[in-house]
Amino acid sequence: MFYRTYWNLLEVPKDIPDQSVEVRLKGNNFQSIPSNIFSHLSNCSLLDLSYNGISKINPGAFIGLVSLKYLILSDNKIKYLPPTIFSNLVCLTELYLEYNVLSCFNPVFPASLKGLSKLWVYRNSITTLSSNTFTNLSLCTDLWLTDNQISTIEDQAFSGLRSVIKLKLDGNLIENLFANIFQDLTQCKRLFLCDNIISSIDDDAFQGMDTLEELYLYNNALTAISRSVFKPLPTWVEVEIHGNQISTIELGAFDKWTSLEEMWLLKNSIKILTANTFLGLKNCKLLNVNENEISQIEQGAFNGLTCLEELWMFENSLTVLFNNQFSSLSQCQQLIIHHNNVSRIQTKAFNGLASLEVLDLSHNMLATVVYMSEAPVVML
Repeated sequence: MFYRTYWNLLEVPKDIPDQSVEVRLKGNNFQSIPSNIFSHLSNCSLLDLSYNGISKINPGAFIGLVSLKYLILSDNKIKYLPPTIFSNLVCLTELYLEYNVLSCFNPVFPASLKGLSKLWVYRNSITTLSSNTFTNLSLCTDLWLTDNQISTIEDQAFSGLRSVIKLKLDGNLIENLFANIFQDLTQCKRLFLCDNIISSIDDDAFQGMDTLEELYLYNNALTAISRSVFKPLPTWVEVEIHGNQISTIELGAFDKWTSLEEMWLLKNSIKILTANTFLGLKNCKLLNVNENEISQIEQGAFNGLTCLEELWMFENSLTVLFNNQFSSLSQCQQLIIHHNNVSRIQTKAFNGLASLEVLDLSHNMLATVVYMSEAPVVML
């Protein structure tokens, strides 16, 4: 039996049939959920209370919901959850708390929630992730904490989350990633840390993340990439670090990323590409360093990029392209250098680019065109 109502009710109806399997009360005007109001709904597997004006949930509100699998409390005004509010929900697998005004987690994730697989708490006002907050959620695979105000992550904050595959922490106020902060996330494949204000990462911050496949660090405040910060990660991980303030890349920083196919370093503050910067990226096919401040490319800067097919360097500050600058890029098909300040190109600048198909030099300061014996499509 399915029970639905969209009548702008001011309180939870007391006449919901006992045999209801799904109860959808979305879009009413409840301000509170009384204790024991659902105590007769032992067969209910889904309860939707979203898009109401709920600001208070009384202790015991969910007593009796012993078969409940899906609880939807999103898009309300909930500021506080009683510590034992979910204690009776022994079958719960998905809990949706997004778009509320929760500022902290009380001990609301008891051992009875051990079967919970999905927890969405994005778009709230949480500031701190305390130690052992999620310790009972050993089967949780999907944890969304996007767009809160998290600035503090205590030691052991992710303890117990040994099944998490996706962790979303993007859109918060995180400044530092300390050593071993993610060590319990041994099954995590996707970690979202973008759109924070991260300026430092300890060398062992990613220790234990042996199965990680995607790491999103774009739009933060990183200024450097050390040679050891990503060492604990597997070789196949995809890392996005564009939109930071990176000006320094230590030699050997990318040594382990032998399986990476795309490197996105655009919108940083890189001024010089030093020799052997990209050693290790032997399978990289696309390198994007657009919108930096690059004015100098040292000889050998692109050593190791033996499979590179696309090099994007527009909106930088290059003035001269020197002989043999790209000589190691024999597989490169597209070389994009528009919107720089290039006024001079030495005669052997493009030596070695045997596979080049597109060369974009438009919006520079060139007065003459350098002859190329097997010219690609050239845009000036």
